[in-house]
Amino acid sequence: MLGKLLERPRGNGLCEELGIERQPAMALESDTNSDGGARAKRRRVDEQGIQSKEGAEAVLVVRISALPVDLRQRILTHLPLKDAIRTAALAQEWRDLWKSRWAHPTSCRDIRVLPDDIPSKVLRLLVESGPRRRLDCFSLVVDNKKLRPQHLKCFLAYAAECRVEGLHVELQHCKPDSNLTFHFPLSSRRLVHLSLRGINIGSTFYKGAQPFYALEVIYLDSVRIFPSTFKKLMALCPHVHTLDLRRCHCSKLLMAGSNLRSITIVECYGMVNLDLDAVAVP
Repeated sequence: MLGKLLERPRGNGLCEELGIERQPAMALESDTNSDGGARAKRRRVDEQGIQSKEGAEAVLVVRISALPVDLRQRILTHLPLKDAIRTAALAQEWRDLWKSRWAHPTSCRDIRVLPDDIPSKVLRLLVESGPRRRLDCFSLVVDNKKLRPQHLKCFLAYAAECRVEGLHVELQHCKPDSNLTFHFPLSSRRLVHLSLRGINIGSTFYKGAQPFYALEVIYLDSVRIFPSTFKKLMALCPHVHTLDLRRCHCSKLLMAGSNLRSITIVECYGMVNLDLDAVAVP
């Protein structure tokens, strides 16, 4: 009966439809060799991660999901935010674990300076709120005309000390000729996502500034930027793949970058040149 089943012709099925040559099946070998050796042993890994073997003691297979929760959370603190989120696909035990990887209930700070606030007081409360700790995101929205350059510099220095990965800075009453500027080289080295709105980018790039290899996405809205500044900015961010410019004051900007895959330009003032030979095509 078994011989008839093995001799029955079989169609190639999916392999035939895809044009793939079907490989011949491997022949079954005997349980013993010519010298009458020991029987071949099979191994089995059960759901508890225990590997058993005939004639041998059971060996425990260490699985990362069996680690204590606090140890798994500690592992996540050493990963960038996007990689920590991806660990949710490892197993049920890792799902949403990234949300509690820090001892504090949240790893994001949202600072708003309202019209009636005193910027120096808001800054003091922020500094005195506790020791510096790593943050995933830091957002600063200012609706206050009393903000001074030294205040802005201190807010951004706090974000850099917390090694933020996502930074959003928005000034709602900043004029194009304002002296409130964003000094990019002083940002966090872990920065992945940068969003600026209503603030000018400073042209001061000190010699020997370190590249921001982690930065991938830049959003600029109502920002004034000069060609030389933009060129230095892109040179320090070699891995940026998404660039979004909206209502920006720019003049003769050259869009070029070997890793740029997405470029958005909406209602910008000035001329923007796109070097297609230097832009990656997905």
